[in-house]
Amino acid sequence: ETREVPQARRWPSMRRAPVARRGEGELRRPVQRGSEDPGMSQHFQMPSAVLLRYGDFAGMYLTHLGWVGLRRGLTRAIDVGVGVPYYFLGVSLDARVGFVQREGFAAAWWAYATIPFVAEGERPTSQLGFTWSFAGLGWATGPLVSLWNDRIGVHAGVHLAQRTGLGGAWLFSHVTAEVRLVEGIKLLLQGVSFNELSLEKSDTARPLVGNGSARWLPYGLAGVRFYTRRFSADMGALAPLSRDC
Repeated sequence: ETREVPQARRWPSMRRAPVARRGEGELRRPVQRGSEDPGMSQHFQMPSAVLLRYGDFAGMYLTHLGWVGLRRGLTRAIDVGVGVPYYFLGVSLDARVGFVQREGFAAAWWAYATIPFVAEGERPTSQLGFTWSFAGLGWATGPLVSLWNDRIGVHAGVHLAQRTGLGGAWLFSHVTAEVRLVEGIKLLLQGVSFNELSLEKSDTARPLVGNGSARWLPYGLAGVRFYTRRFSADMGALAPLSRDC
């Protein structure tokens, strides 16, 4: 007598499909929920801690780089910029190194320099820019921090700065608050302060130096940002907040 032995039923494999994971330590590009603002790396003329994506390019105008500038995401943790300064006869450069780049929070270190091709002398553009006639190379460096959600954001920085032709040193700080009113429009409020830590001195550039006492130069800005997925423009009013400004 032949008997049929039942075979065990085999069910389809229940193993999960492999999931691709990001590399350990890889910096992520911050994303602002509910917004496609491409200008989060800059507010008026002040930089934020939010870097460009790796490989991205951004054209800029009327920023700390000058009349026009170009910024590129060099790596996932570094972006760099170059521009034509307001006094024309020179070049402006900057770089940001990101320590943290995640959704809602970013921290970076910023370094900036503006280099005149002619370090001394009177020219038609001698009253434009952070450095001009007899002021020599100007530089600034320090940390940047940004926090935001889908409606509001705060961006701040504190930097040491100097105009090398005049000696001295400055503490340069700024803070920006942004509020999204509707998609495509934001309200911007910004405070900028220059505190003279060490007095500048110059016999050839008297209009650029103080009267023998440390200066405090605070400014306030208020305006709006109009933006699309590929373009943003900040428009506002600047108000000096002390007699020294």
